[in-house]
Amino acid sequence: MLLVTVLGPLAVIGLWIYAELSEIDLYENKVLLLKSDPYYFREIPNFISAQIQRWPLRFCCAAAYSLVLISYGITIYTSCKVWKKLKSVYFLLTPATQQMHNQMTKTMILQAFVPLVFILFPIGIVLTAVFFLVDIPGFCIICNSICCWIPVVNPLVTILSVKSYRLTVFNHFRRSFVVPT
Repeated sequence: MLLVTVLGPLAVIGLWIYAELSEIDLYENKVLLLKSDPYYFREIPNFISAQIQRWPLRFCCAAAYSLVLISYGITIYTSCKVWKKLKSVYFLLTPATQQMHNQMTKTMILQAFVPLVFILFPIGIVLTAVFFLVDIPGFCIICNSICCWIPVVNPLVTILSVKSYRLTVFNHFRRSFVVPT
């Protein structure tokens, strides 16, 4: 199983390199196209461009989508198994330990979905738009700006889902806004 997880991505990278290097003359056309786009800076030093309609790159896109789906499928499956196992032994735990396990499980599930929403969905939308040759000016900039919010959202999820953190933050704001009489 470990061999598949190492060789699979290496095969996709090799196929991507083959697809990129097989049509060097395509790059000159794409350089002119990108230089005429107002959202790119002038004097672009180096970049890679390819036709997504070619079969090797379609395969690479399909492999990327499947890797994400398989990874999140495994995460969801194992989380459900752990949740069921903990539910079966809850009678052995004290109420404080049960509450702590519930908070930790909710926090970990939410933290697993934050990258999905703030990184993988925007990148998936951009890749799908590229795959279908959708050209909306500024679309990629908007999708990339969503990715920038992950350093804010990930700790915020922890602060809001762990009770002691949440109470500390709310008490701090409550004290800040209380007007002395």
